[in-house]
Amino acid sequence: NKNNGDTNATDAVKGKGPSRQREMTKQQKGPIVRYTIEDYEGFHDRGIGLARNDLVEFNIFTEKRSGLKYARNIVMVKTEQERLEEEREKALIESSTYEQGVVTSLKTGYGFLRSNRR
Repeated sequence: NKNNGDTNATDAVKGKGPSRQREMTKQQKGPIVRYTIEDYEGFHDRGIGLARNDLVEFNIFTEKRSGLKYARNIVMVKTEQERLEEEREKALIESSTYEQGVVTSLKTGYGFLRSNRR
């Protein structure tokens, strides 16, 4: 309903409506699909909501009367925070060098190594 500030799925895909939805359309492929937080299974299990750019899986259905697409049975695959942490770890590993060494000290949960190269 355009009178109360809502944007329908068709407007969001065409680039009309709030700039927030335009940005999402530019960043990701596919149509904008409506959902409610009750359709996210993690909300009931853990009380955790969804955040922008979280990777999810869901079922889509189209309401015959209006033609709007809705998501149901939304399941979190990976949070944006998890994805960013994986990217950082991958970058660290790719920029690292392989070395061998010996364990010099063991503590509870951590320790120290000495490289044979240095």
